[in-house]
Amino acid sequence: MDEEIYFCPHCGKNLPVGSPYCPACGARLNDPQADVREKAIIEEKSRDRITIAVILLSVSAVITIVMGLYYIASAESMVDTIMDAYGSLLTDYYTAESLTSFIKMLGWIVIGIGALFAVTALLAFMRKFWILTVILCLIAALFGVLGLISLVLGLIAFYFIYKSKPYFTN
Repeated sequence: MDEEIYFCPHCGKNLPVGSPYCPACGARLNDPQADVREKAIIEEKSRDRITIAVILLSVSAVITIVMGLYYIASAESMVDTIMDAYGSLLTDYYTAESLTSFIKMLGWIVIGIGALFAVTALLAFMRKFWILTVILCLIAALFGVLGLISLVLGLIAFYFIYKSKPYFTN
């Protein structure tokens, strides 16, 4: 055997050295523009991933902030409902005022988590500080108050951001 065998980068079939094209798939070999086209395709996929992540994070931010505002605005009515249902069990430990304060504090925490989603979306949109964006996205997803919805949206966004590392600047 006097010729070295190598593989087609497109289909993986064996090729003799010096072939101008792959006889199996027809791909042109040693095409200097092939790398440029492949990089452009990868960059476009990354842009799409980041766009999807920004949309998911923005939706999570809006929903979470609205939920926090709802907690703050309706704390008294929530406490009235809780006291009507469980008042005899709670009166030894909690007052209506302490429960109201707790629900309002919870509302502010929820708004903070929504702000964390918003900051993460902004960083992903700007493609800045990849490691910070990934960490904030994971924290927001794990501590999101929407339960399964925020966890799933946040983890999908996390995956897309994680896979797009080369397109972030630090």
